[in-house]
Amino acid sequence: MGSRNYGGFKPEECVVIEDSISGVRAAKAGGFDVFGYVAHDYNNQLKDEATQTFDSMDKLLSMI
Repeated sequence: MGSRNYGGFKPEECVVIEDSISGVRAAKAGGFDVFGYVAHDYNNQLKDEATQTFDSMDKLLSMI
């Protein structure tokens, strides 16, 4: 996240997949939408902070 080069894409044209609170916060600070993978004990906090959440990788493709 430290780099400002996103392969020619703007943050609003991307989505970040994260499973940690610190990762969700960093992505949001960078202006990204964040999909939180909530298969961990702290999933309620991810649900509060991520743009969207999912609990199975099978569901991810339909969200994008």
